[in-house]
Amino acid sequence: MSCIRLNIIDQSQTISGEVHASVGDAIVAALAAEPETIEELALALARFIKPDGNQSPLQPFHKEVTPNCHISRSLDGNQSPLQPFHKGENLEPYDAYEQPAEYKKALAFHKGENLEPCDAGILIVDLAARVVAVDSTYSLPTAEGHICIQTQFSEELVPIPYRLSDDWLFVHSIPEYQGVCKERRDRRQATRLLDAREVLYGRALSEFIAFECFAARNSTDEDLSAQIHIKWLMSARADLQDRSPREVLLDKYKFIDSDLHSRELQWTFTGECPPPLPLQSNAYARAPFGTHEIVVYYYLVRYLIGECLDSLQAQKELSPDGEIARLEQLKSVWLDRPNRDFPSKTPSHIIEWERRRIPMTVTASEAIIDENCPLCQMMAEELETPMFWHLDGSSMDDCFEFSFYKTREEWEAEQQRWEEFNQEFEREWKNRKYDSSTDEPLMWIDDGDDESLIQ
Repeated sequence: MSCIRLNIIDQSQTISGEVHASVGDAIVAALAAEPETIEELALALARFIKPDGNQSPLQPFHKEVTPNCHISRSLDGNQSPLQPFHKGENLEPYDAYEQPAEYKKALAFHKGENLEPCDAGILIVDLAARVVAVDSTYSLPTAEGHICIQTQFSEELVPIPYRLSDDWLFVHSIPEYQGVCKERRDRRQATRLLDAREVLYGRALSEFIAFECFAARNSTDEDLSAQIHIKWLMSARADLQDRSPREVLLDKYKFIDSDLHSRELQWTFTGECPPPLPLQSNAYARAPFGTHEIVVYYYLVRYLIGECLDSLQAQKELSPDGEIARLEQLKSVWLDRPNRDFPSKTPSHIIEWERRRIPMTVTASEAIIDENCPLCQMMAEELETPMFWHLDGSSMDDCFEFSFYKTREEWEAEQQRWEEFNQEFEREWKNRKYDSSTDEPLMWIDDGDDESLIQ
């Protein structure tokens, strides 16, 4: 009792077939890549089920293929991470982790839906409506869970967490699915798609900064840069569908961070980077913002505001149109050059990798903080896997507008928790409740002997 009937639906087609139920679990986990079409879902499924030769895991129809092909491992260019294939024979063993035997079976799909349960039940993945219907005795996949993969270190499977975006609805019967799918599909199709980056990185940003700086050119406010920045973030805009830039930035950042964390764990256990989002995918084109891009964007806006204010102080005869054009040039240059805030990485590179769900990595030697630390050197020499690099926004201004809380109430509650924690810490410190043998600070005595250390 382990096979299920699988139906996959997008805006233009429906396919159905019988698969092992564990494949259905992997398909649900692959929805974290936000596919819009069956073809995009097939590419996303390769995160967990490697294609057999040049056969897509969701190949619905038989097509003529070129024999003796091997998968390109390149992540660069405009090519899909699974295609194209190189002609010619390659007998070098592929070092990917092995999949369970049931994953390797050919998946035969047919055109059209088939809602008749098979063996263990039925799974419907409606990409157009963002609905998953599951009625199975094998498993009950949900919007947040784990998918088991083989590691390079042992034969045992390791659970990798996944989390879908809040757009997805899970139901547990065919009648329930039929009652919601049409209305949700029609609503999504009627929704006007928004490319927020055209606004947040476009001329609108330069115009706003220039006009605000010109209006406040005689201000003596020491926090003027922050105030202009806050006004940009908090002002609702018609070209953002009546939302503020801040609301757009924070909309799905937890979802993006969660998916990147999942990819990092998978890379750690398998020894290879999971397939990224293709550049041609809908999920890449309108990718939500994650923590990395939010932090990069903070520095970009603050840089442009500072440049504009400095320019106004240095030049009395300056037109808004001329300054807008200059800010547009500065913006492009800043995005494509490394700077002191992101050593060895360009801001555009950081943004691109997060949009494609590729973890940022550094070598062990690059991660060493103290080059004179023998322990750090030993760790760097023994680590063969990459180390993951993150931005966390810790150097951003400490106020609600630049926080990652969506509401002021959440931010104020967190401030209260920190205040209570600090007060409790101070009380315990004054009452000497800490163990002096472990918690008292160590003090160096400068007597010429570096080995002298006392409590």
